Amino acid sequence: MFFSEFGRYNESDGLDTLEGFVDYSKKKGFDTQKEYLASMEAVETVLERESGLVELPHPDVPTIIIPDLHARKEFLAQVLATKIGEETVFDRLVSNKVNIVCLGDAMHSEDPNRWTAESAPFRLNEVLLEVSKQDTRNYIVQFKRLLELELPGIPYEQMTEQNIRTAFMSPDVIKYFKTLRQLVEDDMLIQDTAQSLGMMRMIMDLKTLCPESFHFVRGNHDDVDGYVAKFNHESERTALAIADKFGEGFLRLLANFQAELPLVVKGKNFVASHAMPGRILTRDEIEERSKHATEALTATDNVSANVRKPSPECLLDTMANIGAGEGGKWIVGHRRVNGTDGYREQYDGKLVQICDPVNKIIAVVSPNKPFIPKEQVKILR
Repeated sequence: MFFSEFGRYNESDGLDTLEGFVDYSKKKGFDTQKEYLASMEAVETVLERESGLVELPHPDVPTIIIPDLHARKEFLAQVLATKIGEETVFDRLVSNKVNIVCLGDAMHSEDPNRWTAESAPFRLNEVLLEVSKQDTRNYIVQFKRLLELELPGIPYEQMTEQNIRTAFMSPDVIKYFKTLRQLVEDDMLIQDTAQSLGMMRMIMDLKTLCPESFHFVRGNHDDVDGYVAKFNHESERTALAIADKFGEGFLRLLANFQAELPLVVKGKNFVASHAMPGRILTRDEIEERSKHATEALTATDNVSANVRKPSPECLLDTMANIGAGEGGKWIVGHRRVNGTDGYREQYDGKLVQICDPVNKIIAVVSPNKPFIPKEQVKILR
């Protein structure tokens, strides 16, 4: 990374206690540019020692695998605060008694209501509580009054969906909603951007504090230069919001940090990445974070009916190329797992997928016995 544009930060204000991480997870707004830069500079010296393939320095301790975080700071904080015996996970992490491997996607909430205000007319009271700017709140109140003028005698709280759709026959309602939608989406974008940057800072500071036991692999959402457009052009809009808040130079530093993240973590009896390898990859390709390896390990779709699933050789040959044991499994996130089990097994059980944007799912992998998802995938309450 290159910090000369901003100066160097010899003393980081990084998070370094469990209480600090838990309190920070509740914070809603932005940090200062100085605080983000201090965390980025501190983690730089750690990441530059690692390649795109990380082999756990402490493979003989349990590993907690956390799937896609998607700006859920409280999820990571809850894992850190969970007790194993008399010690918290955080205490064990800093003493290298447990590993944590996060499967990527620190950025961008998976709640569609945070990206598009299409449903706002049907949930105005809820939206009123979600937005942060007073101007947006005032406009929501005005819009409620306009709907009530279009449907005399029916308070908004008693309106059915059909009532509201009828009100949209009015040009005035359509005009007001166009402005309202933009205000709400802009408001929610700023909130999500703050949470995404906060999530990245927690990851940076944990990596700096616990360089051998905490690992975060890159996901397709961890790319401010990317093209994620799942709900409403998340990558492009977030990048513009960051550049507007902190400048293009800051945005480039964040992009550089994301590019230095590993793609694969290899343990004693497992391999972990954001997505399954979409092609057969060599060890060199992964270590060097080649364009093909980055795409194959962050964006491969292994579940959609309208795409051709990768062949078993993509998984098995890649595992062989990086020296993964025959009895090991490849654990990924990326695609949501429906159902109550919290996991999906494919390729004769060699691939295990854990991902849920709502439930807090983790996998706890023991180094001394085979990974059995039914026993070791858990939902935090």
